[in-house]
Amino acid sequence: MDPKVKKIEAVKHEREVTDESLKVERDKTDNLLEQSRSSLELKIDQSVLSNRKVADKALQDQRNQSDSFLRRQQSAQSTPANQEGEATLNRERAQADEVQQKERDQADHFRAKERRQKKLIAESLLQAERSIMDLDLSNERKTSDLEVETQASQLSSEKASHGLTKGDLLNRDRFLAIVSHDLKNPLAAISMSAELIRTSLTEENSSPSEIIELAKMIERNSATMERLIADLLDVERISRGKLSISPSSHSLKVLFQECRDLFLPIGKAKSISIHFENNLDGLSLSFDYDRILQVMSNLIGNALKFTSKGGVIYISASKVKNEVVISVKDNGPGIDSQDQSKIFERFSQLHSNDLRGLGLGLYISKWIIEAHEGRIWVSSKLGHGSQFFFQLPS
Repeated sequence: MDPKVKKIEAVKHEREVTDESLKVERDKTDNLLEQSRSSLELKIDQSVLSNRKVADKALQDQRNQSDSFLRRQQSAQSTPANQEGEATLNRERAQADEVQQKERDQADHFRAKERRQKKLIAESLLQAERSIMDLDLSNERKTSDLEVETQASQLSSEKASHGLTKGDLLNRDRFLAIVSHDLKNPLAAISMSAELIRTSLTEENSSPSEIIELAKMIERNSATMERLIADLLDVERISRGKLSISPSSHSLKVLFQECRDLFLPIGKAKSISIHFENNLDGLSLSFDYDRILQVMSNLIGNALKFTSKGGVIYISASKVKNEVVISVKDNGPGIDSQDQSKIFERFSQLHSNDLRGLGLGLYISKWIIEAHEGRIWVSSKLGHGSQFFFQLPS
């Protein structure tokens, strides 16, 4: 047999074995992950049920003691008033039990919703990881095919392939670390706040203002998790061509006013001044309001994230020929010139040491603006802040 044909057959057989082995390993991994998730959820459910039983028993013991005391008081004389008081107490207890059951049902609903979201994220991350691995494997095989033609070319291609594989693995690990970091922190804050609320409600000297602040903390951290999940889902829709825009006529004045309402309180809390300048108050444009608000929120949010206390942010709108240009300027640390072309890439923060986000916002913003037949860019210099621009047809 021709050595070349023999080698091709050997390579083909090796690939078939590799593919089968890879499939078996992935099936094992899926089963183990599902078992682990189910086991963890079962333990959590059992723990919640156990805690509720303990709480129910303590409440029933307290009621029994109270009933015993009342009966001793009433034993001396049974009157209609005593009977009516007992009936009122029973109604109040029934109402309290009903409220408690509703709260538990709501907690169970939120826990189930959280599990579904976690499962969706885990499946998305696993699928992304496997897609990268499949791509690497495909590239590696193409490189291996070149070995039949020339050994030198094969060796060079292998080195490049190994370098890419190593970079992909490093990026994957870093991406998983960022997702874990961004989800763990708000989740921990939500859990802690819920525990403090539960504890406060069982204490006689609980403060309503403290409970309100804890509830606000839960709302803020829930919003953070929802934004992260929304970004992941948007990227997935973009990759499948299923993220669309729905333009209609809107006023820039309304858009700027909503941005003021959203971000002025945040800037004030961080001691950062935010100035809005819109010289086009009476102008209406055709754009997808929610998506352009998403772009504005991303740019202003980034400016707040990278601007120090006492800093200033300027948001402005102007008309240049047949286009409207909106800009967000800060006096933060600025962006190195060699990084300015990378920041609009997907997962761009994987190439830096910054763990404050997935690096999806600018990537999604770029897609949204280009879908409006506009463009987005940045002007920045280290130590002199950054100014982001995007333009829309007027």
